[in-house]
Amino acid sequence: MRARRTGLLAGALFVALVAVFPVQAQKSAYYVAADDPMMAAAEKRAVSELDDFFALLALPRSGESAFKIKFDLSRGGADGDVEFIWAEVVRHVGTQTEAVLANDPIHPGFVRGQKVVVEDRWIDDWSYWQDDVLHGAYTIRVLLDRMPAKDAAVLRHGYGW
Repeated sequence: MRARRTGLLAGALFVALVAVFPVQAQKSAYYVAADDPMMAAAEKRAVSELDDFFALLALPRSGESAFKIKFDLSRGGADGDVEFIWAEVVRHVGTQTEAVLANDPIHPGFVRGQKVVVEDRWIDDWSYWQDDVLHGAYTIRVLLDRMPAKDAAVLRHGYGW
């Protein structure tokens, strides 16, 4: 069975909390089975709302910032594993998004802060902040439900949930 690696606590989403909350990440990557039904449902929802996300990105309202996408960095790597990673959107044109990697990748050849061009079809989640509340991030919500309750509560609070 193919496994998916998905970033949760590393990168910009977590770094934003560190300044406010004294939390230490225990992991920067979580392994999820490729056929996980809850993750598949979260990804399906995010993809179904992707056009709305890009519309907000084009004309952000007051308080909206830090637009991010999550995508498969390895696009079905040769070893059978895939690595989903968050990246901050620089711009979106047509069916491509220019973004900057917001996590420390596991995949060799990539580094945090590196610019990448992402095809829309590779995106499986998105997020943005509106004031102090994180919107979207459906796959993160699935992972939070699997974390120790105390750790998840701190993160939910930090995300405004």
